[in-house]
Amino acid sequence: MIKNNKGITPLIATVLLIGFTVALAAIIMTWGTEFIRGTTDNVDKQRDTALLCTSQLEFQLQVDCTGGKVSVDNRGAVDITALKLRLHKPDGTVTVEDKPGVAAFGKTPFAVADLHTLNKVDAIATVKAKDNTEIVCSSAVREATVNCPAPPTP
Repeated sequence: MIKNNKGITPLIATVLLIGFTVALAAIIMTWGTEFIRGTTDNVDKQRDTALLCTSQLEFQLQVDCTGGKVSVDNRGAVDITALKLRLHKPDGTVTVEDKPGVAAFGKTPFAVADLHTLNKVDAIATVKAKDNTEIVCSSAVREATVNCPAPPTP
């Protein structure tokens, strides 16, 4: 039997301590890298969405009282894939109508029933991002005041 093993125990403890430290550092670095990458990707996506809705999307609403239509004039370089028209009445009620999209640099009229009963129309556009996800640009609402006279009664 070995009687003098006092030098081996501290050596084994030191090696184990260094091994645990290296393993713990590797785990923290792996988690940290994934966390940073995920956060960066999320910020990049939010930035792209904000840029798409504010700089590339440009459209206006025009009210045609004689035809009973609201036209959407897309002056931007991005297609509007869908629209939500919100029709405001003077009593505060709001009706929402889903409408199809408008191509880039295109203009599309949409029939609106009882246009003369409204005081305001606004629209929220939906566009496609680079990854083909649908983005509702709620920060880019366009509105038009409606001042249509009531039709004459026979």
